[in-house]
Amino acid sequence: CGRAAPAAPAAAPAPDARRPPEAAALPERARRVTLRHDPGRLALLSPRDDHLVRAVEVAPLGPGLLVDSLANPGSEPLLLGLGLVASTARFLDPTRLLAFDARAGIAALLSLDGVEEARLPCRVPPVTTGDGAALVTLDPEGRLTALDPATLGVRWSLPAPRPSPAASDPELRPGPGSRVVMAYDTGAIVVDVAARTVLFTARASDPVVSPGGRYVGEVVPAEDEASAPAWLVSITDTTRGVVVFSARAPGTVITVGMPPLAFSRDERTAAYSVDASAVHLIDLATGREQAIRTGLSARTEVAEYLTDALAFGADGDFLCGHV
Repeated sequence: CGRAAPAAPAAAPAPDARRPPEAAALPERARRVTLRHDPGRLALLSPRDDHLVRAVEVAPLGPGLLVDSLANPGSEPLLLGLGLVASTARFLDPTRLLAFDARAGIAALLSLDGVEEARLPCRVPPVTTGDGAALVTLDPEGRLTALDPATLGVRWSLPAPRPSPAASDPELRPGPGSRVVMAYDTGAIVVDVAARTVLFTARASDPVVSPGGRYVGEVVPAEDEASAPAWLVSITDTTRGVVVFSARAPGTVITVGMPPLAFSRDERTAAYSVDASAVHLIDLATGREQAIRTGLSARTEVAEYLTDALAFGADGDFLCGHV
């Protein structure tokens, strides 16, 4: 009888094309190179506290993000985002990380399963709108750009509104719903990303947006020749483009920051304080103001005191302040 032919050797498994070299577990040669983490550099935990992410320098591979599994301490770490010097990073969800390299002007969407999903050139770190529907950044030409948070794909780009042509790039801050605040050194602009429209231009660089996004308020110094320091308080209804409250309030001089202004969660009431002796409540439907004495002294022989924070309770019936 004939002799059976020897079995062919098993084919080598196909490489995982999804995983780029920089996203794989550290190879044998990487275990022999220098791994350096500066304690002053970025480090953060995943939302489930099961991964530790650190900005590291792996010579000779270069900079990147090292991901250690806290659930499996003996497992090999992953090196993500090779070449990125991450200045900021945050989790979009338990398994996806958004990193930004300010030096190179690049945002990267990374996955903890080792797959680098996308990179995008931009000038500022992308922020997520309050409703989670979009990421917002400035593209390399300085245009306001909305991105798909799942892919970093560009949805639209528009010329970025600026308080003046010479204004530097803003800090982007998420507001409620689809609002984003573009905070400049000389003022701020509130943009509705979903509607692609400018809602409000503020003189202050840190305007306060109400929880539902309907109202925007600001407190700025009164620039006049009056001897006593004063503040200009204004609140605008962005749905109608109408100023519903405006007042000139004598108060304490502040060298850092601005007096506090807060909105109740139901957007019926606002509150502000320009010194420690009183808190002012505003009925947003009527614009009526009511001053409530705190029982504290705004001035003594040695110092002036101010309220530096205000916050409403969940039902709007309770107001807390800090002096």
